[in-house]
Amino acid sequence: PFAYLKDCWRMEHERSKQEPEGEILAYLNSKGVQNIPTLLCHGDVPRQKTVSQKIWQRVNAESGRKCQMKEHQHYRLVVNEVGKPIHEFLNGKQLVTILSDCVFGAFYSSL
Repeated sequence: PFAYLKDCWRMEHERSKQEPEGEILAYLNSKGVQNIPTLLCHGDVPRQKTVSQKIWQRVNAESGRKCQMKEHQHYRLVVNEVGKPIHEFLNGKQLVTILSDCVFGAFYSSL
């Protein structure tokens, strides 16, 4: 079946330990929240984390400067629904309706 794959790098940092997007979608799906993508699967890609920050720290060890880069984990998410490009919307009302659905979903995810 045709599905949507989101392939991204999510930040991993002690101050921002957020639930992965897939866990939030699974929760919203379990509560029957409407207009939320149907989660098929999600998870971290094993052994794929950024190392740029470690290299920067090694190269700049004597500078005394703190590295601003954060570690990122490769992450994938698959949902059943596939969206369409914004230029394919028939009118502004369709776009506003979708944005209101996003706000509704964000409200429920914060409960």
